[in-house]
Amino acid sequence: MMSRYCYVIGLSILVGTLTGCQILPKAQGLPNRMQLEQQQLLSEQQAEILWRDQSFSFLLYQKQQSNYLQVLALSISGQVLFELHYDGKKVQVIQRIPEMKYLPFDFLLRDILWATLPVQQVRQDVEPLGLQVLAQQHDQQDIREIQQQSQTKMQTKTLLRVIHHIHPQQGIQIENFVVPYRMILTPASASFFAE
Repeated sequence: MMSRYCYVIGLSILVGTLTGCQILPKAQGLPNRMQLEQQQLLSEQQAEILWRDQSFSFLLYQKQQSNYLQVLALSISGQVLFELHYDGKKVQVIQRIPEMKYLPFDFLLRDILWATLPVQQVRQDVEPLGLQVLAQQHDQQDIREIQQQSQTKMQTKTLLRVIHHIHPQQGIQIENFVVPYRMILTPASASFFAE
């Protein structure tokens, strides 16, 4: 009787644990280290992320170090919100504030790179995954969509949409339909720190 009781309790805990976990898809298609080194990434942008019921605004720095890409997010007050290192294989979270604990950093980094790297390089990154890049111009916007065709080739599903506005002050809009979240990147300005 006691062993059956322990079995039921143990099974209940296991089921509760498994159903309580949120399973996020894996971000595929990150560029390798050699591709990043060719681009000599160095940028400073304002970023706003709308994810779930949260909104984050921060200054985003990207800098190519000797053997990794460093991504640093700072608040208006200069607090480090998160720091990522990407070595061409894995996104490593060096530090983050508790409010950003569940933010999908591998998707964020991949999507920022797909939005800012040349479209030819993005194609090289996504085509081996069975994805395609649709690039077009419309109303003073360059629009990129990363799409996946269904097995029957009858439908395509947009996984990511990137809109580059011709006027740089309007920035880049990124919408990920898988995670999902939205991000807006604009050139860094002194007004960010005046907020």
